Amino acid sequence: MQRVWQEYWDINDTGRHFYRIQSQVGGGRVFGRSRKEEVAITRLRLGHTGLNSTLKIIGKHPTGNCRSCNLQETVEHVLMECREYESERGVLKAGLKKENIGFTLRSVLQRTEESNKHVQRYLRRTGLVERM
Repeated sequence: MQRVWQEYWDINDTGRHFYRIQSQVGGGRVFGRSRKEEVAITRLRLGHTGLNSTLKIIGKHPTGNCRSCNLQETVEHVLMECREYESERGVLKAGLKKENIGFTLRSVLQRTEESNKHVQRYLRRTGLVERM
């Protein structure tokens, strides 16, 4: 059954944001210090957040752009690029480096306790946890 599910996941057009994060089906739960943090990480992984790009899709934001950079405010943008969070991103990168975790969207959002603890800290420090 899992093989069939995997084959379907590999060829399907939907869920491609998540596929970039986790291309293998199955796996365990995301653990956080609180339910709120678990939900935030899961939403980042799925690409369904309270960020402007998602709000635009549902008609709640006019452009979907970041207020600082005027680029689409996506998961990748706030984690990897946004200049507003440059200082906090430096702390995130340093923490991941100590754990021997690379700084790619996939590695940052992988389902491990080590990566999750650093991402959760980043979300708290930036205030983004409130926008998930």
